Amino acid sequence: MSRVRKTFIACALLALIVAGATSAAPASHRGGTLKLLAKAAGGTLDPQVNYTLEYWQLYQATYDGLLGFKKAGGNGAFDVVPDLAVSLPKPTNGGKTWVFKLSKGI
Repeated sequence: MSRVRKTFIACALLALIVAGATSAAPASHRGGTLKLLAKAAGGTLDPQVNYTLEYWQLYQATYDGLLGFKKAGGNGAFDVVPDLAVSLPKPTNGGKTWVFKLSKGI
């Protein structure tokens, strides 16, 4: 089995585990600790340094953004929904200005 395939499978499994662990979470963020075990160097989990697609499953499970993709099956998974933002704002200034209101406690 190739190294890329092993890494992909490991990341996919970890994403499923994290998703299962957070599925019962309340609407607020819980926080916690993520431990990643690997047999080889995998780079860094810092998305500013390592922004390759290889780790996108981990980033989705561990990092929040102003917006995110809906956690749904089928075409619903392509819907953009608020994450840290209260709502999806309407762009102004010809699409150049977006004003986000952050959720309370962020």
